[in-house]
Amino acid sequence: MVKGDNMTKFKYINLKNSSVAIAIMFLASSCAQQSSVTHAPHRTEASSMQVATVVSSYPVRVTKNSGVGAMAAGLGGSAVGYKNVGSGTGRIVGSMLGSIVGGITGRAAESKIRETAAQEVTIKLNNQTHTLISKNLPLLKSGDSVMAYTNVYGKPLSIKPVRQE
Repeated sequence: MVKGDNMTKFKYINLKNSSVAIAIMFLASSCAQQSSVTHAPHRTEASSMQVATVVSSYPVRVTKNSGVGAMAAGLGGSAVGYKNVGSGTGRIVGSMLGSIVGGITGRAAESKIRETAAQEVTIKLNNQTHTLISKNLPLLKSGDSVMAYTNVYGKPLSIKPVRQE
């Protein structure tokens, strides 16, 4: 009879530790997400095209995290911390620390894996300069002409090189 009570207590503590670890990881990964406007076509849809001139262009590395790496590594870290650190309260602390360390390293690993090459391009359009991050474009040089797709406010959304003939 006593053995069954200990097993129930063990299952309860294990479930409680897992719930705490999952809650911490949801909190940590939600902080990493970027907010965006959900429906604003006047800001996000191109309304006109204008020729612009490249002022400068620099290669950059960009990344976008989904939070999956932090979640997976956090859960793994929680399990490792629970199994390898002491007993009783030590296991709870080990589980929480493993979750935090796993989440941080998982986010860093996901950032490195999802990193892609891009270029930061500054263009002159209507006597104003605008800076954009562009991927999948040939290397642009100062003085190159580009076609800027602008929104209703005249802000460039994207650019394409103009073919020189």
